Amino acid sequence: MRAGFGVQGLNGLLIAPDYGSFVEIAILLQHEAPPPDARGPEHDKPEECDKCGSCITACPTGAIKENGVDTLTCLCTYIYDYMEMPEADYPKIGRRILGCDTCQLACPRNAELIIGKPPSDLSDYLKLEELLAKPDIDGMAKYKKLNESGVIRQAMLAAANTGRKDLLHLIEPYIGSEDEKLDKFAKWAAAQLR
Repeated sequence: MRAGFGVQGLNGLLIAPDYGSFVEIAILLQHEAPPPDARGPEHDKPEECDKCGSCITACPTGAIKENGVDTLTCLCTYIYDYMEMPEADYPKIGRRILGCDTCQLACPRNAELIIGKPPSDLSDYLKLEELLAKPDIDGMAKYKKLNESGVIRQAMLAAANTGRKDLLHLIEPYIGSEDEKLDKFAKWAAAQLR
């Protein structure tokens, strides 16, 4: 933000001119602090977040408030970390597998963006039947680094939340798994589908 790439939104994400919040800085190497005028002339300064509250209203878990985001209750934290996700939040995951983006889709700064379609082979990797049977982690790795157990847990929640009773036979074998989280998610998903 000090370097002028953008401003911080209520959802904690960088909002960049021309790109909204659909940006990610993976690595930024800097050998010294940016100069005080790093943002450039005043007319180049990115507009601040409007604080319109669209992201607050849209957030499935209520993680975004007027004073910022509680990352510990954000669905993205649950999806990628599975710390101690409350069972009451399992339905809020919906059919999500790789992230949430609900706050970004609600942000007016992203309204004019043209969202590209995902690569055609990515949808092949994300079929619930495939994820529950044996996810192709190596194939998905070219798009996102994932952990197999996490992907399977996410697929179980998505199957349960979308009423996919036809997938119950793929979920039940995980009940009693040595992986306590797989076991817990499988029991919950199976109970929802029975």
